[in-house]
Amino acid sequence: MTVTYDLRSPSDVAFTPAVKAIQSAKGSRPIYARMEERHPWPTRITPDLARFAAISSGDSLARLAPR
Repeated sequence: MTVTYDLRSPSDVAFTPAVKAIQSAKGSRPIYARMEERHPWPTRITPDLARFAAISSGDSLARLAPR
């Protein structure tokens, strides 16, 4: 099964329609919507992020994940 989304903003990756529905039900959706409008998520890789990614490996990041 393939699910597609109309991604209008980078935050739509984290806040899927299901997540937005839960936020709405709990009353927090307006706060997140305002945050998305006022402080859009970065969409470019900064030099700092590129350096971090270059020295990081999936293996070392996996060890940081909770078990």
